[in-house]
Amino acid sequence: GESNSARKRYVRRSTLEVLAVGHQAFPSVPDISFNAEDGARCDATPR
Repeated sequence: GESNSARKRYVRRSTLEVLAVGHQAFPSVPDISFNAEDGARCDATPR
């Protein structure tokens, strides 16, 4: 419902913020590690 869409929007925004902060803090870390971690998190999230 409404709360579910709001939760998805919040999770997506927070994930982007985490990725942005991660790239700023660790610019030498390849994107593959972030993509793999994000993919695993999405698979573990109940739909």
